[in-house]
Amino acid sequence: TEELNKQVVSSSEQLQSCQAEIIELRRTVNALEVELQAQHNL
Repeated sequence: TEELNKQVVSSSEQLQSCQAEIIELRRTVNALEVELQAQHNL
């Protein structure tokens, strides 16, 4: 059971890490879309 708890904690940490990464990537995509739109308007 203790081993299982460790795995659950580890998985939760990985999930939070991945979610943070997704947020960063979405910000990057948004910035790129804005840039693309600006280029398109030239």
